[in-house]
Amino acid sequence: MEPGQQTEPKVQTEEEKLQADYDLMNKQYEEIKKEIEENSPLISDILPIENLEIEFTGNLPFLQKISHLKTLYTNYRQVRRDGSCFYRSYFFRIFEYIIQSKNMAVLGDLEKRMKDSKEYLMKVGYEEIVLEDFLESVIEVIEKVKKSSITVSELIDLFCDKVRSDSLVMYARFLTGGYLKANAILYETFLDEGITIEDFCRMEVEPIDRECDQMQITALLNYVEIPVEILYLDSSAKATEASLVRIPESADPSKVFVKLLYRPGHYDILYK
Repeated sequence: MEPGQQTEPKVQTEEEKLQADYDLMNKQYEEIKKEIEENSPLISDILPIENLEIEFTGNLPFLQKISHLKTLYTNYRQVRRDGSCFYRSYFFRIFEYIIQSKNMAVLGDLEKRMKDSKEYLMKVGYEEIVLEDFLESVIEVIEKVKKSSITVSELIDLFCDKVRSDSLVMYARFLTGGYLKANAILYETFLDEGITIEDFCRMEVEPIDRECDQMQITALLNYVEIPVEILYLDSSAKATEASLVRIPESADPSKVFVKLLYRPGHYDILYK
């Protein structure tokens, strides 16, 4: 290079630009995720449903649906947006309901299913040594509820303890993956070509931060056999009411006590 000659800046290829954009988005995602984890509880106290109007200020389609939602529910609990909100909401509400209602029949059915689950999961390839500690965390909560030695306040504390809470979530993920694997023939038609149920569970079910979609929800509920109602908030201007989905559809509405609020990518717990 001649003295004083300037080096021309390197021109990025389209592939390099895309990779740079991806790296930036991934960095921003990790920063947002870290901020959320540092500033929001895993399970909040009960909040007035009107708080949702603040969250969606200026978004008319959402506000219209929230106005309708207020005629059905008065409160909700926020659950951390960390990819595990459905699993965490579902199990928290089950235990909370049993503590409040003292419905020992529901607890007895749940206990049996959990105790039977280790053998069920081992039959589809999960190793006992992997399952044991997570299952023990679930059984520990069941025993506390059975002995009436845990209050709702203490349950919140337990679910806000990340290690213990994530142990329960992880076992819920194993149950989901186990049901999918045991019934692969029913679900593989919904997967992209070349993706097996084993691949799907490894990529979309078992990682602790992967969101729960319809297939995972159906699988978990089919194993646990405790139904759920989900009210959907979205930005569609065509409807002014939140749409309701009950899983399974055949569930008796009067016996559904797990009621969740969904808006894109997130679940919270609803209360009347």
